[in-house]
Amino acid sequence: MADRKNGKWLVGRVGVDAGMVMVGDPCYLDKFTDHEWNDEKVEAQKAKGKYEYSYSGACAATLGENSAGELGRADAVAVSSGYGDGVYPVYAHYNHEGRIVKMEVVFNGEDDEDVEEDDDSEIECEDCGGSFEQIHGEQKCESCQEEADEKEED
Repeated sequence: MADRKNGKWLVGRVGVDAGMVMVGDPCYLDKFTDHEWNDEKVEAQKAKGKYEYSYSGACAATLGENSAGELGRADAVAVSSGYGDGVYPVYAHYNHEGRIVKMEVVFNGEDDEDVEEDDDSEIECEDCGGSFEQIHGEQKCESCQEEADEKEED
């Protein structure tokens, strides 16, 4: 496996057949309460703005005012795919430590050409989190490095 740091990498694709995607911890799948559309449940949940961890809850959230919502007690989040059914790319954004800091699903069909390129020269500042071009192994952006140098001089 490649050393994935400081960049955006394609990690897979997600198939959509209900016009929505759900993100959640698979440990909670046994709590998912139904798998069928239920008009009464969907309308009741849309009216309350509170969504069950269920297919009806996911439908209510994605058909609601924001086209998205939290299901259950933070069991998952459901979002409308915006452009309907299809297969959409999923990207992970890695920081300078190689940790995933963001997940992105792109629904508009615009794939990035260079997502699998690891950009070793652009890193995240260990102090402020801003990005900068790495020169000679520094781990801080120019302004944070200047502040650190001034403190050392004092």
